[in-house]
Amino acid sequence: MKHSLNLAFGASIVALMSPSIAAAQAVEAEPAQATDADADTEQNTNGIADIVVTAERRSERVQKSSLSIQVLTGPQLADVTRPQDLTAVSPAVQVGSGGPTPQIFIRGIGDPAQNSRSQSAVAFNIDNVYIARTTQVGPLMFDVARLEILKGPQGTLYGRNASGGAINIITNNPEIGEMSGYFGGSVGNLGLQSFNGAFNAPLGENAALRIAGQVVDRSGYTSNGGQDEKTKAARAKLLWEPSDSVSLLVSADISAVRGQGSGVVVKENGAEPTNFDPWRDITQTPLAYPFLFGPNTAPYTAPDDRFIRSDTKGISAELNADLGFATLTVIPAYRHQNQEFASYTSRFRFYEKLKDEETTLEARLGNDTAALKWVAGVYYFDENSDLQYSAFNAARRSGTELLLQPSAWAAFAQATVSVTPRLRAIGGIRYTAEQVEGRYQQGDSALPLVPFTSTRPIVTVDPLKFRRTNFKAGLEFDAAPQSMLYATYVTGFKGGGFSLTISCGAEEFSPETVEALTLGSRNRFADNKVQLNIEAYQWKYKDQQTSYIGQDGCGVTTLLTRNVGNATIRGLSTDLTVKPTPLDTVRLAVEYNHSRYDDFSNSQFGIGSYAAAGGSRCTPTATGGGFFNIDCSGLPLPRTPRWSGSASAEHVFELGGAGDLRLTGDMVFASSRWLSIDYVPNGRDDAYQTYNAALEYRPASGNFSLTAFMNNITDTAVYTGGSSIPFAAPNGFNYFAANILPPRTYGLRARVDF
Repeated sequence: MKHSLNLAFGASIVALMSPSIAAAQAVEAEPAQATDADADTEQNTNGIADIVVTAERRSERVQKSSLSIQVLTGPQLADVTRPQDLTAVSPAVQVGSGGPTPQIFIRGIGDPAQNSRSQSAVAFNIDNVYIARTTQVGPLMFDVARLEILKGPQGTLYGRNASGGAINIITNNPEIGEMSGYFGGSVGNLGLQSFNGAFNAPLGENAALRIAGQVVDRSGYTSNGGQDEKTKAARAKLLWEPSDSVSLLVSADISAVRGQGSGVVVKENGAEPTNFDPWRDITQTPLAYPFLFGPNTAPYTAPDDRFIRSDTKGISAELNADLGFATLTVIPAYRHQNQEFASYTSRFRFYEKLKDEETTLEARLGNDTAALKWVAGVYYFDENSDLQYSAFNAARRSGTELLLQPSAWAAFAQATVSVTPRLRAIGGIRYTAEQVEGRYQQGDSALPLVPFTSTRPIVTVDPLKFRRTNFKAGLEFDAAPQSMLYATYVTGFKGGGFSLTISCGAEEFSPETVEALTLGSRNRFADNKVQLNIEAYQWKYKDQQTSYIGQDGCGVTTLLTRNVGNATIRGLSTDLTVKPTPLDTVRLAVEYNHSRYDDFSNSQFGIGSYAAAGGSRCTPTATGGGFFNIDCSGLPLPRTPRWSGSASAEHVFELGGAGDLRLTGDMVFASSRWLSIDYVPNGRDDAYQTYNAALEYRPASGNFSLTAFMNNITDTAVYTGGSSIPFAAPNGFNYFAANILPPRTYGLRARVDF
């Protein structure tokens, strides 16, 4: 379904005025106790409640911080069970998938990961533990207290691989002295059956245990069963507080993912037949596109062996000790993953088998006073990935065995100084030393069907060492008791590494860097009934890394990661929340983003998807020997809509002694955008709007709720990424293999608290 930007913006105004539009991004949350020394006095309980976050390693209210942040809490997380769901509630976050690997982009910065050797440019952290392999994140998104989306580089407190931002998932901790819990479940279309719950038990006077779990079983929404969810996960947390000054929290989790996993569709603009199904899977049998995976395509007869098997486990601890002058925090963690999957993307069948181990340790000191808030510490990261993977079709096949060992350590410090009672200065620094080493062997295989064989030698890569120093500087000024102006300058980077080639050795790529300047204002008016936040930003994106299927310097098709160019990203974000009565909340959030490549230059063997017949907006120039230089300068970054946002509303109908009904609804929109660096016509998605609604009943006792929901009411096709296929579609341009969000979904949710 195609829509214009004018319709998108017009619909947002209608949504803002309609009582049936939801609050999927509403900032209202349960009132929380802020610890800021300069916090305002008593909050108006009939107004907009405060949200307290810990994104800067200390508790602070969002309205008192200069963070570029979006926070999701409570009902907003009901339909977020994996990273791919974030696009539906936060359009500035565009999430696709390469096989089971989430491809997360924030304001145009991300990584089009194709396998587990890729590095996300957006750092995921669960309960203060960095998760390097983003495939581990989805199954653990349950029993969540809040989710913090930090936009822009987070170089001082989060370090490497946070060039685009960070997403913090904070799960519920045990409560000492309390016996409580809940049990919930959902049923819906696509065969949805999910169950979740938690149990909190006191262990004496100074300890408590919380056990939580979740099971999700949903059929795939692409036509051949792709993009299903079949996950089981559990988490146990033990909290011990032997004294007022010491606490120890130990957490352990386990998860299992099964099913078909990924699903990809074929996209073509303007020539779809009347019975065209946007969710028709690329592997559909009988095949709609026999040139991709036909019955004579060796070594298989039909692409029906797509699967995923992923098992993870992890353990971590958090020790907090009040030393008087500061609080000491120590967080050791270990994670392990075994994963195997087969998927179909573009014109290749991908297979991967991974064994991954991650060890991290963070130790820091921090203290908050009215005059000075500071934190300083050290961080260590070590990963060992044992990886087998292959990509093949009827024309070619290749396999790789790889042992990859990245490691890093860092020292960091950040402080906020009260220069005057109304003016604060921020300064931060982080030094990171990282090393990437490994060895690999290329061969001829179609794993797991054709065993890996190779006459080529094992290549040991000389250790690559990178050093980076990141900074943060800023000012915060209280223009009025509930109005703050701020300006920040922050830098960040994503680590470097190497691409593997069959005959040309390891091809090195450098770290990418981002410099971000932000000016903003946070305001409350009308006795806390109106909140208006405005933010302008400019990011300088240098040495962008991008991953794609291309030909190496020896003319062999393989998965490459290269530095392709520099870009400037400018934008303006506005967020208005109005709570005219205690029973109503309305919100409008709009973001304008103007991104352009200052220069984009990539040398590749063969012209590939940039041939004139393919319609690419980039300019290829032959440089001799079969090589071409690809120039995409002046084009916007992929997966970056010029306009995006949401409109939402919520109304509570009081039923007296019978309880209440909460009606919510929302509209999320984005303008047209390119989906990949191919810049081909079929790889551009039109503007869209999606509408969601929910009706929740809660009795007067408050310990039970029943919710009817419907998401993507208009059954709109929203594409989130992909790559060009070198076969002409009826419109004369190359087909495009694309990721797609779910169609219309609906069902019932119930929850019992005890």
